[in-house]
Amino acid sequence: MAKELVNAVLLVFLLIWGSDILAEDASLSLWAVDPLVKVFSDMPAAESAKSVEMRGGRNEYFSGQVAVRARQELRKLTARWEPLRHREADYALPASSLRWRFAGFIPVERNTPNTAASNLLRAAPCEIPDPLLEVERIDLPAGRTQPIWLTVFVPPDAPPGIYQGRLSVGNSKVSHSIQVLLEVYPFILPEERHLSVTNWFDPGRIARFHKVAPWSEDHWSLLERYAENMAAHRQNVVLTRTSLVKVIRERDGHLSFDYTDFDRWVRLFEKAGACKRIEIGHVAHHGKGGWGSKEIVLGNVRATDRSTGKAITLPPDKGLAPLLRDLERHLSERGWLDKAMIHVADEPSLHNIEPWRKASEFVHRAAPRLRRIDAIETRDFSGYLEVWVPKLNSL
Repeated sequence: MAKELVNAVLLVFLLIWGSDILAEDASLSLWAVDPLVKVFSDMPAAESAKSVEMRGGRNEYFSGQVAVRARQELRKLTARWEPLRHREADYALPASSLRWRFAGFIPVERNTPNTAASNLLRAAPCEIPDPLLEVERIDLPAGRTQPIWLTVFVPPDAPPGIYQGRLSVGNSKVSHSIQVLLEVYPFILPEERHLSVTNWFDPGRIARFHKVAPWSEDHWSLLERYAENMAAHRQNVVLTRTSLVKVIRERDGHLSFDYTDFDRWVRLFEKAGACKRIEIGHVAHHGKGGWGSKEIVLGNVRATDRSTGKAITLPPDKGLAPLLRDLERHLSERGWLDKAMIHVADEPSLHNIEPWRKASEFVHRAAPRLRRIDAIETRDFSGYLEVWVPKLNSL
C-alpha cells in the first residue's frame, strides 16, 4: 500500500514538473545574458542567471537575450512565450507585443586590418552572432550554445509597474523555462522623434543578399520593408547617395539630371516615417593610404553620353559641381532643402583638415544653401560645416 502511494505521488510529480526533469536529464541549460553581450557558440552555461530583466517606458521596445545549451543534440528546438502579466493590475501584454528570434552566425574569415587585438571581439576565423533569423525551429548540435533574442513592445496604454512571465525553450521531448521580468516606468515615449538617428547601409548589398536585381521592383519592395523596420526602431535619417541621380551628357555638351530613383527613394522612406533628415552621402574621400592620408580627393561623376550611350567619367569641376548645383535646386523645388544635408569627406582630422576645408569650400560654392555634415576628429570647422558630429573619442 505504501509503495503504491509513493508511486502515485511520483506520477503526480512527473505530470506537474516533468518538463523540468526531462531538462535535467538532457542537461539542457537556459540562462539570461545581457543583450549587449555577444553569445558565441562555445559560451559555457551560466546557471546563476535565472531571470531576464528589462526596464523602460511605455510605447517603447524592450530588448533581452537568453542562451540555450545541451549536451545532446536537440532537433526542432523552438521557444514559446507565456503571458507577461502585471503583478497588481488585471492586465497582460498582448501576444502581438512579444517576440523571440534565434540569432544567426556570420562566418568571419579575417579580422579588420591594422586592428589591435584588444579591439577585436574575437580573432578570426570565427563565427559572429548577429542576424535575427525568421525561423521557428532549428536543430541545435550537442555542446553548442544558441542565443535567442527577445523583443517586447509595451503599448502606450499599458499600466506602469512590474510584469512577470516566462519563456519556454525546448522541443517535444525536453523543455526548460526562464522567468522574464519587466519594469515599466510611468512615462510614455512620444511618437515624435527628438533625436536624429542614422544607420548607414548599402542598398546594393541588400539586393545581393536577397538575390534580386538591383533597383528592380522586387528590390524596391524589400527596401520598403527595411524602411518600415527602421522607422519602428526610431531611425529617422536616411543615407541617400548622389549616385541615385542619373547624369546625362547631352549632344550639345550640357548635363541633364534624372531624379526618378532619387525621388522614389526619399518618398519611400518618408512614407515609412524614417526620413526626418536626408543625409546625402560623401562627395570626397581620403587619398592614398586611406584615413591616414593628408589628401582629401573630390569624387568624379559617372554619366551617360547621349550620343554614344556609353558611360563616361567627369572630373569634379565638370561633373560634381553642376550636379550639386542642380541637386540644390531640385531639393528646393521638392520642399526637401530644409531637411537635407551633405557629407564632404568622412572623419576629417588634424592631419588633413586643410584639404578637407578646400573640398568643403568646393561643395559650398556649388550648393551654398545645402548644409554640410561630417563626423569630425578635431576642431576649427567654423564657416566650413553646419552640422557637427564629434566622435565620442575626440569629443
